[in-house]
Amino acid sequence: MKTADVDVLIVGAWPTGLTRLATVGRGFRPLRNSLLKLLACVPAFRRELAWGLSGLVYR
Repeated sequence: MKTADVDVLIVGAWPTGLTRLATVGRGFRPLRNSLLKLLACVPAFRRELAWGLSGLVYR
């Protein structure tokens, strides 16, 4: 599998993963929020998230 193929698979999983992440139960919200706060410090994560949400990866 090429790197581009892997990128497409990861980007294709974004909508499902983000929906699942956004709708976690009340008990998991503090953990989710802490995890996202930690990941927000990682530039590569922020860049990939921005590209995935913008839809520019499909151009």
